[in-house]
Amino acid sequence: DEYGTFYAFDFAGLDHETGRPTFNKLDITDATDYTDFLVKAGTREPDLFGGMNTSLRYKNFHLRASFAMSFGAKTFLPSYFATSGAPRPEENLPRYMADRWRQPGDEMYTDIPSIPEGRPNNLNVTLPLTINNSYTSSDMQYNIYEAYNNSSVRVAKTDFIRCRSLSLQYNVPNNFAQMLGMRNIYCDLSLTNPFFISFDKKWEGRDPETANWPARRSLTFSLNMSF
Repeated sequence: DEYGTFYAFDFAGLDHETGRPTFNKLDITDATDYTDFLVKAGTREPDLFGGMNTSLRYKNFHLRASFAMSFGAKTFLPSYFATSGAPRPEENLPRYMADRWRQPGDEMYTDIPSIPEGRPNNLNVTLPLTINNSYTSSDMQYNIYEAYNNSSVRVAKTDFIRCRSLSLQYNVPNNFAQMLGMRNIYCDLSLTNPFFISFDKKWEGRDPETANWPARRSLTFSLNMSF
């Protein structure tokens, strides 16, 4: 396999009666390796990545920008389901949970599982691994909501272009600075992480570079005077 290749559970849709996730290839009986019942999801290593710095001058203005980009990699979207099937208590409820399965027939329109009622005790699937010296009985059980978090439907491309910084400098004319008894004056307005472009709509505003929320933007203004 290509360096950085990762695998996922093969998502087969939601159960008609319960809205819980189901998966392909878990009914085989002779798997000796995890890759026998998982599917290749892609590689976390990009085919192309890099950056670019630009600098433009016009009269007394100086514009600088720094960009980063990455293409060709994939990863899992952020996980919002705990093993109980409920959203994680430390996370805000994501907006897409409003589109989750609620009643039979919803599986035709959504791939977001239901939230189980009560406190279900049996949400595991048995993995079709052949027990040998490498595996224990605990390796044979996997929670279906964790499997959903790591399934093919939760894989997204991480292609992006990001502007890491953007700054505009203005140099006050020397004759005006000298009238104030100074050698030079300039002011600078800088933005950190002003914007990024994600090419996979699955991220829904999240950051494909960190697989989380976008880095915080910051604005800085500075005034420099030399005597």
